[in-house]
Amino acid sequence: MILKNDEKTILYSEKDRKIGTGNSATQVPPNFIISPGDVINTRSGNYTAIDFQPPEFGNVCRRNAQIIQPHDAAYMIFRSGVRAGNTVLEAGAGSGSLSSFILWSIGKSGKLLTVDNNEENLNTTRENLMNFYDLSNWNPIVGDIRNYALEEKLDAVFLDIPDPWNAVSNAADKLKMGGFMTTYSPNFNQMEKTVVEMKRLGMFVVENTEIIKRNMLVREGSTRPDHNSLWHTAFITFAVKRSMSPVKL
Repeated sequence: MILKNDEKTILYSEKDRKIGTGNSATQVPPNFIISPGDVINTRSGNYTAIDFQPPEFGNVCRRNAQIIQPHDAAYMIFRSGVRAGNTVLEAGAGSGSLSSFILWSIGKSGKLLTVDNNEENLNTTRENLMNFYDLSNWNPIVGDIRNYALEEKLDAVFLDIPDPWNAVSNAADKLKMGGFMTTYSPNFNQMEKTVVEMKRLGMFVVENTEIIKRNMLVREGSTRPDHNSLWHTAFITFAVKRSMSPVKL
């Protein structure tokens, strides 16, 4: 669960019965029940209790690097068709933002493999995710997705690494026919190299896109766009693995 007001979002750990993290955490008395919709008065102000949803993950997680923003992650998940029971691979753990969206979407019947060559990134992801998921279907792998020997057949692949074009071939090898590969690249040249490699391998590139989200400051008599909104995040590519042998009718 999370506690939220206009300025801040904080974690409420129902397991540890603590509001916030670290030395500033507030212990909740054993007989005190917090339910969604409750207004909680703390030392730092009043908060509304809300059930956890993946878009709030980035507000309460410990970050190793810039996270994939909720509007990008949500589109990536649904455009690639990820759903309950899928086996999904992601490369580039970061702080676990995309991992949270994937786990939410695949449910307990699915499986997520997270590959990262930095064990500390995986440890941070684990620490963040365990606040909201039991992680029984999460498999962290220390390795390089560019050459790691994958074993399982995959319904979808997400690549959030600096040079996805160097990993496309290896990841596509275990991608099921008709499965989606999605890449997340901050720069034009990264997207271009990736698309060229996907087409060389015979994949069908469905879409290359950039998603812009503009927030609003709503105040009586002075509502306006929020000038502090984050505009460019990344360029997203979606491609489908297809047969190299056309079927003649």
